[in-house]
Amino acid sequence: GDKGLVVANEPSRDRLATLRANLAKQNLFMAITCSYPGQNLPFADESFSAILLDPPCSGWGVSDKHPRVKRLWTGDKVEPLIRLQRELLSEAARLLTPGGKLVYSTCTTNVQENEDQVCWARDELGLTLHHLDKAQGMAFDRPAREDAQGVLRVDESTHGDQGHFVARLVKKGKKPEPEVPKGMLPKGGEALDSGLLPLGLDLAPLANGQVACFGDKVCYLPEHALALGAQRVAVFDF
Repeated sequence: GDKGLVVANEPSRDRLATLRANLAKQNLFMAITCSYPGQNLPFADESFSAILLDPPCSGWGVSDKHPRVKRLWTGDKVEPLIRLQRELLSEAARLLTPGGKLVYSTCTTNVQENEDQVCWARDELGLTLHHLDKAQGMAFDRPAREDAQGVLRVDESTHGDQGHFVARLVKKGKKPEPEVPKGMLPKGGEALDSGLLPLGLDLAPLANGQVACFGDKVCYLPEHALALGAQRVAVFDF
């Protein structure tokens, strides 16, 4: 709705352009974007109450589209992915508020990238593995590890569907009371008075925030984006 903020990080510039076009097309003004390595994001500790981590993976679950994927990503070739996934999990744990939720999701059926990773996050990062209810109308397999109960796993070879894996982790501690974000316009921005806005432009659907001019562009910055440091993100363009 208009009370939260989604920050979408996409390291690939090509994919980022597509993402931004889709957000604009759907008028999702409470979703903003940035492009950084996911293991090194420029945000303060405990900045987010919820994180969806969709890491690079071997993609074993989409072998119907890419038949060679299991031959390409085997043995030692998967090790760099496993290291990166753990770096991303560590960064997500840093960014979560106490009580915050992390959803870890892949399109692979490789146990090393799925159950092993969330158990590592539980044991090494101090996160708690929470149970996920099974979605109706879908068939799920048993977790590949007995100490990873509550995760959701679909094996394409069993069910004739694309394979995928989902787990939910929670950061220990009490969830803080929400505060009104405070922030400043990024460098180069000039706040605009409502009387100077284009004729007929209705700001009523927008949540609290700031309309500002950056060069020849007029942008809307949600208050949550200002608190994060909006110079690091792409904001809603008029």
